[in-house]
Amino acid sequence: MIDTGIRRLSHERQVTKAVCRHESHDHPRHCQPMIGVGLLVVGLPLAFRKVPMNLFYGWRTKAAFESEQSWCDINAHYGRRITKLGAPMLLVGLGGFLISETYLVSYTVASCVVPLLALVLPIERLFPPS
Repeated sequence: MIDTGIRRLSHERQVTKAVCRHESHDHPRHCQPMIGVGLLVVGLPLAFRKVPMNLFYGWRTKAAFESEQSWCDINAHYGRRITKLGAPMLLVGLGGFLISETYLVSYTVASCVVPLLALVLPIERLFPPS
């Protein structure tokens, strides 16, 4: 009877470890591509000048509302920026499905660093250090 209880407890621990490991490893692999797709869905219509002037969607500043041309120019610029951030996030996120458990820590670091670099590098070109 004690032996059966120990086996059951051991089995429950193994199941718990498997469930916890499954949840913790799958979360970053599914989250990153969805964020990348979301950014592409938001950014591409702006980049291709498909969004008319409105109060809800787009880069809404005083300068953008001066004319239809300024609205399109400003939103196209920021749409390209959003797209340039979403594309690397999507690619790194999809790459996570190909990574084995051995390299999961390296993948997690890369999945944080690559999108940040995609965001920071264009800003460095706009404001070069003196």
